[in-house]
Amino acid sequence: MLGAPGGVAEDRPAHPDHGSPLGTEPDLLDHDTGIELAPATWAIGRLLLRRHANIEWLRGDLFAADWSGYDLVYAFLSPVPMAAVWAKASAEMPPDSTLVSNSFEVPGHEPDAVIDVGDRRGTRLFLYRMGARGERRSG
Repeated sequence: MLGAPGGVAEDRPAHPDHGSPLGTEPDLLDHDTGIELAPATWAIGRLLLRRHANIEWLRGDLFAADWSGYDLVYAFLSPVPMAAVWAKASAEMPPDSTLVSNSFEVPGHEPDAVIDVGDRRGTRLFLYRMGARGERRSG
């Protein structure tokens, strides 16, 4: 899992993670919230994260959650919901926060950075810095 670039505001959690915790490093974060809708994936995550007090692992709908209190949102979904993810991030995420999409670009929006993870899947992380509500950060 990722922490917020440039540090995490002390009064806000680092980020909600929308996707499975498999293969993550939960001890690297001060606090993290994960949201998973699929029952089996949620149960596996619950088992894997049971000893990590810094992880809040919830079963629920990421679109029902409020993203306004997070510096970083990490999504590992599919190409299908990415336009809706962008709409929610643009409406709710604070200025200078970051949306990270694992493997899937947001249609019609150029990422601010792309990280090639270097794993056997060829994973790419697409980073989008948020500006004022509904706007991208310039520069």
